[in-house]
Amino acid sequence: FRNNNYNEKLRIASDGLTTVTGELNVINSANTTFKILDSTGTPDSYGYFNYNNGSDADDALIIGVDGGNQQSNSHIRFYVDGTSSSAEKVRIDSSGRLLVNKTSTSLSHKLQVESGGDANAIAIIGRSADDIGEFSFYENDASTKLGEVQYRQDHVNFRHRVGYISFATGGVTERLRID
Repeated sequence: FRNNNYNEKLRIASDGLTTVTGELNVINSANTTFKILDSTGTPDSYGYFNYNNGSDADDALIIGVDGGNQQSNSHIRFYVDGTSSSAEKVRIDSSGRLLVNKTSTSLSHKLQVESGGDANAIAIIGRSADDIGEFSFYENDASTKLGEVQYRQDHVNFRHRVGYISFATGGVTERLRID
């Protein structure tokens, strides 16, 4: 299919490969799902893009993987150039962990970032008014702030809002306590 200028916009090849050049608009009043089936066309083994057009609070673009019987091994991977021939940069695995520059890990932490060659891993950029930045800790329901490490213009604050601050060496052996 070509537009008025004879530029190709849609191609469906004999092997079923469909190519869209330009913008693809799909109009649907509820949900629109694009399924990516495996080579056998098995409906329970695919990835998908879905736009849930609910109320304003529920509008969402959903990117998912349904690995069928392999669901525990399912993950979403991101590459810089969009192909698997380049190094994988970000992965969201089936447990919800976000891995940056890692493809697997035995750690259960929800965010894992591998340092670059210069040993840098995570940066917190301060706000524009005064460069203050903070790393915060909250209760599980996010109702109460428990503590933070906060950079100010001329000092760093280490705060625990309930108890004391403990420094340990050699594992968990406490060497200094500030109460």
